[in-house]
Amino acid sequence: LESETEIVDYLKSELESILIESVKESNLEADHHDSFICKACFKGAKFIQDIAKLKIGVKQVKQVASVICNLALHLRKEVCVGAIDLYADSLLDGLISRYISPAFICTEIKLCQPHYTRLNHTEFAEKLLGEERVYHKYIEPSNETQTIAHVSDTHIDLKYKEGALGNCDEPLCCRVDSPPKKKLDSNSVGTFFQLNTKRNLSEEKKYGGKYGYLGDCDLPTVTLDLLFEDLMKKNPEMIFLTGDNVAHDTWKTTLEDALAATRALVYSVIRSKDANPYTYKNTIVYPVFGNHESRVVDQMDFKNSTFKEDFNEKYGEVYRPFLEHDPQAFESFKKNGFYTSKHKDTNLRVIGMNCYNCDQLNFFLIKNSTDPGDQYVWLEGVLRQAEKDNELVYIIGHITTGAWLPDCSKRFNALVDRFSHIIKGQFFGHSHKDEMKIIRRYFDTTSTSSIAFLAPSATTYGGHHPSYRLLNYNNSTMDLMDYDQYRMNLTSANAGELNWEIAYKFSDFYGFKNMSRLEDIKTKFETVGQDEDFTRKLLFEFTAWNNPTLLDKEIPLKEDDWKGFKCRTLDDGMNTVDECAGGSHSFDSNDIIQW
Repeated sequence: LESETEIVDYLKSELESILIESVKESNLEADHHDSFICKACFKGAKFIQDIAKLKIGVKQVKQVASVICNLALHLRKEVCVGAIDLYADSLLDGLISRYISPAFICTEIKLCQPHYTRLNHTEFAEKLLGEERVYHKYIEPSNETQTIAHVSDTHIDLKYKEGALGNCDEPLCCRVDSPPKKKLDSNSVGTFFQLNTKRNLSEEKKYGGKYGYLGDCDLPTVTLDLLFEDLMKKNPEMIFLTGDNVAHDTWKTTLEDALAATRALVYSVIRSKDANPYTYKNTIVYPVFGNHESRVVDQMDFKNSTFKEDFNEKYGEVYRPFLEHDPQAFESFKKNGFYTSKHKDTNLRVIGMNCYNCDQLNFFLIKNSTDPGDQYVWLEGVLRQAEKDNELVYIIGHITTGAWLPDCSKRFNALVDRFSHIIKGQFFGHSHKDEMKIIRRYFDTTSTSSIAFLAPSATTYGGHHPSYRLLNYNNSTMDLMDYDQYRMNLTSANAGELNWEIAYKFSDFYGFKNMSRLEDIKTKFETVGQDEDFTRKLLFEFTAWNNPTLLDKEIPLKEDDWKGFKCRTLDDGMNTVDECAGGSHSFDSNDIIQW
């Protein structure tokens, strides 16, 4: 079809055929008239959807989007073209499958009865929380504690090069081919965008050090190895690896690149365990996916079983050394990307979540965001069985509630509220910052059901000093007691003074050695903005030492300095961030460029 007339004639012919077929298939008695209208709508909408799937003009749309990206965001052409090529198909497929689908269109314009029912979260929560909890006999606290090492967001750069440009003209630098910055027009849109997302506009050339660079560079393997060497000296009982192993060159990352970075992480852990035979024999490592592990960041198609199983299978083999001790957990990870495992001979159960299931930027979820992969059906079943078997639970994952799709946060928060008596800890990452997420009870937001603790990143990307966390928990009750936050001062390390130091202890910040005192933690946190010393120290650690001026009392502390931080901590996905921020959603503008 070339001419406009040919296209119009073709469309008229097809639509007439649709109407004739609908008449033949329908009983046109009065009480069946709606059936005829609905069938015609379905066939017409399906025809339109099929045309849309041809993606006529998509090439031109991509070209325009690339130009806008280049001019408005001041990103290099190669970065824009690569990123748009990667994301365009999943975005378009999601939009076409959802919003140009017969079920959606014909239901929305009320020509058909609803073909799907949206989950009513209030009814779900009322039914769930109306159940009677199962309590078992009292567990006497032990005098002994064990340790958990929590490492997140390593973002290993296998191409990191000491001495390469640290402030370059791409989102990821410190590589041999990192291009120098171009001189920017102070009036350009791109410069305005970069200023408002806190990008480094300095034209002064700066270079990556031996152990890393505070800025737009990821973690070199030498620093990764040093982190695990130091961590293993503490003989942790468990290690939680909460995802994002891959460097930030997302516009050109392949699945093989992602798998290679994850292998580097696994090998680094194994090497450090080999150097500590006691640790190797006893420490169990529990890994989960981060949103960077896929070939295209954030994207996983749960409806494509071949895609999903191939992806999970390959990662399962990489993580085999950590999971093969529990065959059921290993098989679940390879099939679904989530798993559960009972820890040794204790009553502790670890639940590893798949973050793609609720990722706000997973465009495949546009089609259907209601529990793809059945993770929440599975989670509810695991929690019910754990309650019945008198087990206690730790939940680990990458992205946490409040940063998920709203439906996911609501469903998860209801489950956490219902089973809060057995959920003893939640461990996440993703933000690269040192923070926590206070989760309120579903129908009583004045009370706390759980707190998710987010570990700061091991990577230096965004200007954070490399970090890992060591938590203590009671050996019988599994209550979290305290933690030491370890951090490498990268500036000192690159100058020859390498040391992993305790940045702070949780108990020093909050004044008590028991992290299960949820209401006390929330009460203390609510003093942010009122207690200036506490606020300054908390913000300094939140940024992983990124902004030392926060400790300078000569510089006044403004509401803008702490309000967004306070709101994101209280944002559990139940619209509380809007309440906190006075009706406007507050966020760190630098997050928009975290790729």
